[in-house]
Amino acid sequence: MWRKEYRIVYYSWEFDTLQSFYRDLLRLPQMYGWYTSPVDRGCKFKIGDNRLELICRHPTLPQGPAGMRLEAKDIELCYANLKKEPRVTVIRPLQAHPWGEYSFCIKDPVGNWVEVYQRSEQYRPMGADDGGCYFTDEYTAILFAEDLEKITAFYRDSMQMPVVTSWDRGPEDRGCRLRSAGGFTDIRQKTENTPQGPALTTIEAEDVNACFAWLESRDDVEVLLGLTDTWYGDRIFQICDEEKNVVEVLAYRRNMKNRDTLPQEDLS
Repeated sequence: MWRKEYRIVYYSWEFDTLQSFYRDLLRLPQMYGWYTSPVDRGCKFKIGDNRLELICRHPTLPQGPAGMRLEAKDIELCYANLKKEPRVTVIRPLQAHPWGEYSFCIKDPVGNWVEVYQRSEQYRPMGADDGGCYFTDEYTAILFAEDLEKITAFYRDSMQMPVVTSWDRGPEDRGCRLRSAGGFTDIRQKTENTPQGPALTTIEAEDVNACFAWLESRDDVEVLLGLTDTWYGDRIFQICDEEKNVVEVLAYRRNMKNRDTLPQEDLS
């Protein structure tokens, strides 16, 4: 159902501040940016086959802070550098966990979480800083849900994202991880201490027309935007779950093969 590309999208009028945060402080490689006007611009950062997209424009639906999870190459070095930065707010300091990883959590200037981790078997003492990207290609979007079971069912059953792991470490730390194209999605229990969402993610479909037909038929799916060919060459549609997290499904024109026309409405 899905190809490789998966993105989390942050809409913010603090575009310059966010761009600098992710490019200069987190050292994510920027692919490109665009500028139509002061209130319509954006950029994309590359994380393996996946993307972080920043947009200065009104979102489809009101969007709140969300989160993502990145795997560090050298978590000691990454944490030592980031905690010294005035623009970085540390939510959880670097610590070892019994489930086999080291992690810390920070938030960006508009409240989105960035959880950084490294598996225990890959942990090593801090090495030299070569000035390169801190992170591997592994990427996870984090969605915080009031009704964990219902939102998990939406992504597992309607979006056909298989669950790869789940956890229950108490009422403040419950969730599951699903495979999402070339990345992952964490569905986590929302608490008073987590970002309040909703979020917007984008995923690349193998067959966008068939994908739309399937999702449109599902009772738990609300269609926000039907199949649309954009001026920049993609075919997209947008849906949302019951907590108003928006999912934009896309196909690049270059990957559509014989799917060159929109499905025709049956007038009979």
